[in-house]
Amino acid sequence: PFGSLDVASRRELRDAVEEVWRATGATTVLVSHDHEEAISLADTLVLLSPRPARIVERLTIDLPRPRRLHQQEHDTLESWRDRLRTRFEHEPLL
Repeated sequence: PFGSLDVASRRELRDAVEEVWRATGATTVLVSHDHEEAISLADTLVLLSPRPARIVERLTIDLPRPRRLHQQEHDTLESWRDRLRTRFEHEPLL
């Protein structure tokens, strides 16, 4: 949801969304085409097919919070990035 923002604003809003989530526990639905943004914000990813949109796969992101995407040393985070890149390269998804 923050793709059109500059890097600093995007990071600030990601942090704000996570802070609200921690404080309230509210369920939130966000739509994103950015793999890293989805990994950083989601506990569950729902991958959709092209029109008509259907659920192709539901993934549970089991990484600890807070998630900082710039922490390259996190092997599990890299694994999720690679998994999503590969998934989107081999099958058309929304």
